[in-house]
Amino acid sequence: MGLFEKKFCDICGEKIGMLGNRKLEDGNMCKDCAKNLSPWFDDRRHSTVEEIKKQLKMREENRRLAASFRPGRVIRSERHNLYVDEGQQLFAVSANLDREDNPDILSLSLITGCSMDVEEDRTEEYWTNSDGEDVSYNPPRYRYIYDYYLHIYLNHPYIDDMKLRLNSGEISEEERNRLLDVERAGQEMRGYIQSVTGCMPGGMGMNNGGMNMRMQPGMGMNGQNMGMQPGMGMNGQNMYPNMSMQGGMAAAAGGMTAGFAGNDAEEGPWVCPSCGTSNTGRFCENCGNPKR
Repeated sequence: MGLFEKKFCDICGEKIGMLGNRKLEDGNMCKDCAKNLSPWFDDRRHSTVEEIKKQLKMREENRRLAASFRPGRVIRSERHNLYVDEGQQLFAVSANLDREDNPDILSLSLITGCSMDVEEDRTEEYWTNSDGEDVSYNPPRYRYIYDYYLHIYLNHPYIDDMKLRLNSGEISEEERNRLLDVERAGQEMRGYIQSVTGCMPGGMGMNNGGMNMRMQPGMGMNGQNMGMQPGMGMNGQNMYPNMSMQGGMAAAAGGMTAGFAGNDAEEGPWVCPSCGTSNTGRFCENCGNPKR
């Protein structure tokens, strides 16, 4: 009987329709009230009714800030942009800063840190034999795609981490100019935030359980800035082993490539058939082509 019992929103008091319930820690919320929550808020199920009411009150007060927000500085990426009102020391991150959507307008003083992650995914490529079967190459060949994220960490009542995806869609290894443009936008955002807030840069992101290690470009193991160019690893090698220097990313000559699944270089020297360079790693040091 409890499964079909009518529920009422503990925020607005209205009856909650079928499939419209949004569970809270100690109550229920309708989907209409949920739409007014911050898009950067991701802990609804562990929030109390009182905490949600406080957030919605702050979100209404935010509309006044959004109306007076005048960004004089805008740093754009393919997807999310950083907007800064330097006169009021306020910022927002949004795709288009549509004030009807009530974007969160936040004080720069709330920022405690920022970092950039480059996430790589690889898919094995196959060839089709005479029987119509998909067969692995020897050695295996892979297609690599990348996603760029900027994290802004906050000391805020309901937002801890604003995770901005910088590219609008997946970026393949062949789109070298696009990779460079997206990385440049992320580095510019991070550099500006650090310069105006004095916050410490983020370090290396690791998920040891799944070995999902993501090295932020130019950052050391303990989060110190090692003075390297974007895309460079701990020993100065490039962290994008299968991209050429012409696309803004140099090929790795061994060394550390933590965070990228293509780090399975084979032993023994070989000569790249494309440019004639002698190599020892899995990818050509000159043009970035993988060892075939």
